Amino acid sequence: MLEINIFYSLLLAHFLSDFVFQTNKSVNDRLNKKREIYIIANLKHCIIHLITTLLLISFYFSSLSIIKTLAIMIVLIAVHFIIDIFKSIINNIYKYKKYKFEIFLTDQVIHFLFLLIATVLISYDNTSNISIKLMYDIIIPPIKYINLNGKILIVANLIVIGTWGCGIFIKLFLEHLNYKHDKDINEEDYFEDVNISKKSGKMNGGFYIGFLERLFIITAISINMPEVIGFTLATKSIARFKNFDKDKFVEEFIIGSFISFIFAIIIGFLIKKLSVFY
Repeated sequence: MLEINIFYSLLLAHFLSDFVFQTNKSVNDRLNKKREIYIIANLKHCIIHLITTLLLISFYFSSLSIIKTLAIMIVLIAVHFIIDIFKSIINNIYKYKKYKFEIFLTDQVIHFLFLLIATVLISYDNTSNISIKLMYDIIIPPIKYINLNGKILIVANLIVIGTWGCGIFIKLFLEHLNYKHDKDINEEDYFEDVNISKKSGKMNGGFYIGFLERLFIITAISINMPEVIGFTLATKSIARFKNFDKDKFVEEFIIGSFISFIFAIIIGFLIKKLSVFY
C-alpha cells in the first residue's frame, strides 16, 4: 500500500527547505555566475533538504527498511542537486530573470514528481502493476480515510504553501508581468511580498505583511470565522491609501491582493474540510 503520509512528509520537507529555510543570500549565490559559488550554494541547499527530509521521515523508520529508505533519500537529494545545478547553468547562459516565473513552476512540478516516485519506491517492494496499485491507493480512498497524522501533515503543507509559497509565487508573477511589458523593471515598486530591498539590502515589510495577511485569512476560515476577512482588506487598503494615485502601484496592489486572497481562501476551506481542529 502507498505510504501516503511519507509523501506528505517529503512534500513538507521540500516546501520547508525551499521556502522557509532558504535565505536570500542562498538564492543569490545559487544564481551566481561563478561556478564554485553556485556549486557550494546548491550543495548547502541540498544538505538542508537532506537533514529536513531525514528528520521528518525518521518517524516512519520503525515500519520501513532503513537502508532502502536512506538510499532512496540520498538518490532523491542527488537528483535535486542536479536539477538545481542545471538551473544555475541556465541562469548563466540565458536571461534567467525573464523566465523566473516559468522556471519556478516547472522546477516545483519536477520536484513533486520525483517526491512521488520516491514515495512509490519506499512503499512497494514489488513494483509490478504499479499503475493499478497507485490507482487503487490514491484515487479510491476518499479524504475521510486519511488518518489524523496525514491530516496534520496536509495542514502543515497547506500553511507553508499559503504563506511562504504564495509570497514567492506573487513576487515572481509580478516580476513576470513587468518583464513582459516593461524591460526596465524597478523591483522597489513591488508592494507585495518582496522581502529584500535591492538598494539598502534591508528587509522589506511587504513580504511579512502578505504572509500575515494570508495566515490571518487561513486561520479565520479554518475556525469558521470568515466575516473577519473584511478587516484585513480594510486595514491593507488604509495602509496603502497614499500610493493609490500611482497607476502601476494600483495594478500590482489589486493583482497581488487578489492572488493572495484566493490562495488564502482556498487553503482555508481545504483545512476546514479536513476537520482537524474540531
